[in-house]
This record gives sequence, structure tokens and C-alpha cells, in this order.
Amino acid sequence: MDSLADLVTSGFIKVLTTDLTKIEVAKHHANRDLEEIAGLGRDRFRKLVQQTVGVALPNISPEELRKKIFDGYVATTESMFKTLAATTLSVDDVKPSTVFES
Repeated sequence: MDSLADLVTSGFIKVLTTDLTKIEVAKHHANRDLEEIAGLGRDRFRKLVQQTVGVALPNISPEELRKKIFDGYVATTESMFKTLAATTLSVDDVKPSTVFES
């Protein structure tokens, strides 16, 4: 990432992305993390943790858990593209033929 940012800063490259790409990147990482900690959204899992190791986990619904993780990755993804001085295009404005020609 640092090398890419250096190339942008030096003016050798320009980073372009779409709004949809940023959302898909965030969604991909959020789904991967959610697979790892999905149990937090289930009462049975939280009760087992409490009984086994004596740690009370917060009561959070699967929807709240997904939103917290996703929102975190949206912020991280935005920050990454900001670091790269990326130009964000609306996916509706990008013609597929233009992408495939380049």
C-alpha cells in the first residue's frame, strides 16, 4: 500500500475506482470477519461463553453485528482510497465498453 501511495504522490499513476467497488471491497472483508465471529449474534453462543469461561458477552443481534462490522470496513475502505487520492466514479457513469477497451 505504501509503494502504491508513493507512486500516486510522485504522479506516476492515478487511481480510479467506482462507488460500487468500494462497497464490494467493504462487504467482502466484513463477510469474512462475520464468518469468524457470527456466534456473537446468537444467545446460545453467548450463554456457552459465559458458562465456560465466565465472560459475559454483550447482547447484540446478528443484524447489529453485521452493521457494525460493515460500517467499520466502509470507513477503512474510504480512508484507503483517500490515501491513494483516488477518483471515485459512479458505476452508472462507467461504460463497460470503455473498461474492456483499456
